[in-house]
Amino acid sequence: MTTTDSAPVPAPAGARLHRPSLRTWIAVAAVLAAGGLSAGCAGTPDGGGNPPPAGAGAATQAPPSFADAAADAAANQIDNTATGIVPREQVYDGGHIIEVLQLAYDGQQPALAATDGRNPVIDEINDNIEATVYGDYDTASGPDSWADIRSYPFTSAEYLQIVTTGIVYPTYGTEGNVQSWVFDRQANVWVQPEQVYAEAGLVGDALTEAVTAAFVPDSDAESVSGVEPSGFRYVQGPDGWIPEFLLKITVANAQAEPWDGLFAYQPADAAGPALIKLNAECLFDPADMDTMDRPLMYARGGGAEDAEGTGGLWIRLPSYADVAQTGGGIDDAGNRWEEYVDDAGTVAVSIHRASAVAATDPVEIEAQVTGAVDAVDRETWRLEASPEASEAYTYPVHVFEYDAGANEDLRSHLGFYIQTDAGGFVLDCSIPADPWDEGHALAEDWMKHLELVDLS
Repeated sequence: MTTTDSAPVPAPAGARLHRPSLRTWIAVAAVLAAGGLSAGCAGTPDGGGNPPPAGAGAATQAPPSFADAAADAAANQIDNTATGIVPREQVYDGGHIIEVLQLAYDGQQPALAATDGRNPVIDEINDNIEATVYGDYDTASGPDSWADIRSYPFTSAEYLQIVTTGIVYPTYGTEGNVQSWVFDRQANVWVQPEQVYAEAGLVGDALTEAVTAAFVPDSDAESVSGVEPSGFRYVQGPDGWIPEFLLKITVANAQAEPWDGLFAYQPADAAGPALIKLNAECLFDPADMDTMDRPLMYARGGGAEDAEGTGGLWIRLPSYADVAQTGGGIDDAGNRWEEYVDDAGTVAVSIHRASAVAATDPVEIEAQVTGAVDAVDRETWRLEASPEASEAYTYPVHVFEYDAGANEDLRSHLGFYIQTDAGGFVLDCSIPADPWDEGHALAEDWMKHLELVDLS
């Protein structure tokens, strides 16, 4: 593992790494982030950044949560000016993304002499981060599973806040989990989510009722069937700090399987919707977060170390495509890849940056395409330039077709290779032989309405 840590702590035996399987056609209900050219990532699918601040209400006073008498007595003496958020572990290996943060502090200050240079509150937070993150996601082992753990740090004069999302692929019907840790620097206390939820009156049925009332479904078939309080963070409102509650909501669908999504809820918000669907790939506006010496995923650009393909130009399916993400990450060559399947299981889509250098010769293009997709039946391979697609996307485009598999596993493939300044990209649609006409029409429609976006 690669560890970057300003205050070194041995990594626990966990989060085992391996190269993921290139093809895992197991549906995961996730919402694609749609939008045009934009810098960085956004907190909402439409690139709107953080949910709007609350339009009314007074600042919320963070309640103390650490009961140790010695820590209470020393709370007003401990100087947390130099206390900050640092990486404990950063790994970008194959499909794995593992970002674990912690708090680092000055243990030499006189206020900590009685505790041998230890700050019990911060140590408790760090221990909880370790137990929670590694405990929940130490299941990514073997050749066919991989972890995606992303962290978001926020530093202010009053608070140090860490939000972490995590999921182990392959999985089905969920965007994973979200956790948070909020440290009051001035009071030297760990602000417990349970207390903040209780102060806002969002406990049990009251939380479910409030969220259900604020939920705006994408269709009449959708409804809230479960709400899980998963953490919070403080954000600035017009009158001071207010809590933004982080939730995992189970959305039932009368026409499809239920799915779990990540949401933010601000009950005092009068300037915008109280309930916001978060973008699971980047929860918040990067401008609001800390800048780390080694960039975390939310801040990675096209030239970032370890993950050259995480930023820059990328291809997205049209926003109306009803698909779920089955996987994604950075391969060993530093190229980004993502995989999706439509809700009916008719079309599976693979998007890869095949190489940092785009090919121009048909033989070179074939080599890049076949290096990124399933084993190709040579007798069915077809590749031809597409002037129409080239004009639409302002880059040279070649369309390809081929078959893979046999008997009940036979699938036909339709896709294209696009030559860009950022390299060669492959979009491959895999369609089972039985519903070929329906799947082919769906794939062709998506290919005509793709979005070229800038993730830098």
